[in-house]
Amino acid sequence: MHNYEDIMRMFAEMQAIELVYDRKTRSYDETDDKYTSQEVHLLEYICDHPKITVTKLAEVFYKSKSAISHTMKRLEQSGLIDVHKNSEDMRFFDIYVTTKGHDINKAHKAVDKMYCDKMDDYIGHFSKTEMATIMQFLNDYHRYRRDTSL
Repeated sequence: MHNYEDIMRMFAEMQAIELVYDRKTRSYDETDDKYTSQEVHLLEYICDHPKITVTKLAEVFYKSKSAISHTMKRLEQSGLIDVHKNSEDMRFFDIYVTTKGHDINKAHKAVDKMYCDKMDDYIGHFSKTEMATIMQFLNDYHRYRRDTSL
């Protein structure tokens, strides 16, 4: 019998840490502008998926369209994206990443790489087989949370 309570407790603690991380603002350039993890990850997704819609972003990030629009408004006010009504279908918006947005995204990806490299100090001792097992567990847990929480 597995001790699922310990697993749930550990994930709850990790989630609490992630919430602090997500709300903390960071600077990604030489200006005093600071962005949350949510903002830069949304920007990253927009950069990596041109022509993305607010509806699709809401699905990907498990947020309401209103919450995504609110974050996009902050990105737009910060000069990272431009949002315009679609000329062919006024129900939709076209989202364009500005030069500043691309620069912040590039800097953010460098920070993410640094975190991934640092992760090796903590989990680099696992074999490929053990990592595959960990990934399978995480995928199964993700599926469980998605299926029971949404």
